[in-house]
This record gives sequence, C-alpha cells and structure tokens, in this order.
Amino acid sequence: MSLIYPNSNCTFKPSLAFFLGEFDIYDREESLGEYLNRFNPNDRKQIRFLLEQLFFNGARVKSLTSEHKKVLFERLLDALGEPGYDFKSVFELNEDHCFCLPFDWEINDYRLFFEECYRLAVDHWGDELRALNVTLPELQALNIL
Repeated sequence: MSLIYPNSNCTFKPSLAFFLGEFDIYDREESLGEYLNRFNPNDRKQIRFLLEQLFFNGARVKSLTSEHKKVLFERLLDALGEPGYDFKSVFELNEDHCFCLPFDWEINDYRLFFEECYRLAVDHWGDELRALNVTLPELQALNIL
C-alpha cells in the first residue's frame, strides 16, 4: 500500500519543491510576497526563521504523519548527499504551473535553503525519524557548515 497525501487519494511522491510550497506568492504578491521580500534569501538565519515560521510550523506540514516526514527527509538527504546536485533547478519556475517566488529574491546559494531544511527537519522531526530507524547523518557528513 502506498502512502497518500493527508485528506487525499493522491500518492505521496514529493519532490524537493515540496519544501518551497509555503514560499509560493502566486496570487499573494501583495501580502505574502511583500512580507517575504523583506528577507534576504542568502542569509542563513533569515531563511531558517522563515522555514521555521512558514514550513515547519505551517498547517500543511503539521498534517503530515511520521511516514510522510520520513519520505521528505529521505528525499532531502539524497539530494544533499549527492555531490553536484542541481539545487537551482528546484527553484526554476515552470510556466505551466501557477507558482512564483518573491520577485525581489536573488538567490546566490540554492543549496543553503535545503541545508537549513535539513537542520530544522532534524530539530523538529528527529525523534519521529529515529523511531522509524532513519539514520540522521551529522552535518559534516553532508558538507553542511
């Protein structure tokens, strides 16, 4: 039996873009967009603050089970563990989808965003993941400073 999205019949097969969902300003340019434009996407502390506030404490993530979190974490771990992974491609906008990041954001280090996702996933989900026998590599093993 495959894992499905909460309150849905759709199979849960998230990409790394799942972590960007709360930063989508499409149709919210004047509210969420203006708020997010106040932050520097290249500042680790500011991205960590936004991830904490919008993603890890957001309703969408709070609805996930431990198994969903395991799938997300393992997807994140695979990407961070792959030398040369193209993190920029995750941020590239597809005209076929209604998705838009803050207009003023000029990202220099796309990996930084996912490094902070990893740190916070360990902080927020570590106990749940360990209970599912998921290995949580040390930051140095993933070349995270």
